[in-house]
Amino acid sequence: MIAIDAVSARAAELDPAAAGRKVGRGLLTVLAAVVVAVGWLAGRMVTLAAAGALWTFAALTLGWQEARPTKKEKK
Repeated sequence: MIAIDAVSARAAELDPAAAGRKVGRGLLTVLAAVVVAVGWLAGRMVTLAAAGALWTFAALTLGWQEARPTKKEKK
């Protein structure tokens, strides 16, 4: 005689919805990884752009001070 519980357990293992959930979870994981990577790259680019802007401001300030005549040269 076949045990009904064994058949139900085997049918649950073959449930296509369960397999779809596993695939869906994997796809969502990959999608989340892509979103995190894009966010990390955007943050890195903003950090580098800010550092570049600060460096440029410092270079312009020093260049302006070097080119500006001193008080002794004005007289």
